[in-house]
Amino acid sequence: MLKRQSLWVPVVKHNPAFLDGFRRFLTNNPITILSCSLMNVKPEDIHVALVPDARHPSKQVAAMMAFPVRVAPAACDNVHDHAHHDKPVLRREIAFGFATTVCDSFNSLHVMERLLPHSNAHVSVNIQSQMTRPLREGETAVVVSSIDKFGKRLVYCKAEFFVEPAEGSGVLTPEFVERERNLRTVDDLRAALMYYEKTMNGTHVKSILPDVKAK
Repeated sequence: MLKRQSLWVPVVKHNPAFLDGFRRFLTNNPITILSCSLMNVKPEDIHVALVPDARHPSKQVAAMMAFPVRVAPAACDNVHDHAHHDKPVLRREIAFGFATTVCDSFNSLHVMERLLPHSNAHVSVNIQSQMTRPLREGETAVVVSSIDKFGKRLVYCKAEFFVEPAEGSGVLTPEFVERERNLRTVDDLRAALMYYEKTMNGTHVKSILPDVKAK
C-alpha cells in the first residue's frame, strides 16, 4: 500500500525529530513498547500523509500516520474454530483486547509527533473499538491513525486496520494499481482506503496535559 500510494512519505523525512521522540516516548510507555514489538513496527517504516495546518497554512502536518505491521505469534491467542468442521480447528489470531491496545498506542505515537518539539503527556479520555474479524498470525496489514481534530486540550482521532492484499490474491488488478498511482489529495487517499478489507476500527479521544514546570 505505502509503496503504491505516492502521497505517503516517511515520517522521519517529514519530521526528523520523530526518531528521537519515538525512542523517548517508548522509554516511558511499556504498553507501547509491547504494541510495537509484537506488531513488528520500526520507526523508519512509519509513513504520514500531509495536509496544510489549519492555523498555519504554510506548514504541513500529518493528518494520517500509517504503521505497516505483521502479526507475530506472540501477539496471538489460540482459538478453536468450530464452524464447518466436524473436528475443531486450532488457529492463532490477534485478541480483541490487544488490537484495541494497538489502536491506543499508534494514536498516541501520532499525537506525540504532532506535539513535537514539545513533549506534553497525553491520556485517553475515551476509546471505542469494533472488529469485523481478527488478524491472523503472519498476516500483514497497515494500521492507519487519523487525527480528525487537534485542539489545545483534546484530540479526536481513530485507528483502522487495513489488510495488505497478497500477490496473486486477485485484488491487485491493473485497475486497482492504476487508481492508487493517480491519487492527488489526502481525500483521494481516504477514498482509496475503502477498497481494502478493514478488520478493526477504533475511535479515540485524548487529552493533552499541560506542561509541569519545576518550582
